[in-house]
Amino acid sequence: MMLVKKIKLKLKWAWNDFLGIFQSEIKWKAKLGEIRVLCLHGVCKDEDPYINGRFIKESQLRTLLTELKKHVHFLSTDQFENAETDPSKMNVFLTFDDGYLNNKTLLLPILEELQIPALFFVTGQCENLWMDLFDVADHAQLNLETIREEMNLPGASSKELKRKIIESKPEKVMTILKLLHEQVKPVYKDYKIYIDLLSDADLKELSENALIELGNHTKNHFNLCVLNEGEIASEIQNCEERIEHVFSNNKKRIAIPFALYNSTILECLNELGYSGVYINEPMGGIKENTTERFIINPFISTRNQLRAISDGKY
Repeated sequence: MMLVKKIKLKLKWAWNDFLGIFQSEIKWKAKLGEIRVLCLHGVCKDEDPYINGRFIKESQLRTLLTELKKHVHFLSTDQFENAETDPSKMNVFLTFDDGYLNNKTLLLPILEELQIPALFFVTGQCENLWMDLFDVADHAQLNLETIREEMNLPGASSKELKRKIIESKPEKVMTILKLLHEQVKPVYKDYKIYIDLLSDADLKELSENALIELGNHTKNHFNLCVLNEGEIASEIQNCEERIEHVFSNNKKRIAIPFALYNSTILECLNELGYSGVYINEPMGGIKENTTERFIINPFISTRNQLRAISDGKY
């Protein structure tokens, strides 16, 4: 069923691109005054390969935002939270997850050039995240047998292996992180753009930029669904402390790692004073007090991405 859906989408995108040869402008279908919250992660250079769906190329992002600006009104974080929208246009609010260094080196110049505000969700530390190291190891075709052995999954595909790590307890994830550090060392310098995170000094610099707000993405980017209430609170508060250290105007906004959550997590966030909870799509029908986001797809043309943003679906 999933394969059929993917084939239909690819045919749809190919047809839209074909029509683009004859039509200079897309038909903008979004309702006036409507808000679309976009979710992105990292930015890589044009000559860098796509190693996963979390990274979009520099020129690709600049083109997308430039084209969007012709049709929509970009909201600042305060405007979004106060519902200060432009009723004559579609309204777009940009968010970026994980706190990559490339958000400062590659993304920020684009935002400043176009004068577009954004909310950056960062983790509570500046060490590498395990999923970034995993994707690098997978793309570089490094030997993942030690990871399979640790997970007791001989013969597992990289996709299955990654999914099982996401479902694992923190102790296991940290063990995997150490193993991945060793695996990736030989190719680290070739993949720094996908791995390096923002330092405290970088966060301080970003916090002083009028276009940028900072938000919580937990300390270690664990799957919160496998943690108890105390562990959930600790993950959130640790990141909160880092943000408050560089950004005194912390308004307690959070993007839930992997977009995996349950009612216990939402209750914990409510108790900790988090009114701005960002997700990608409702899980188990739970969506109260959350903000849904539309994930940008770096693998399709700008024309198709604009159509998808306009329609609110792919």
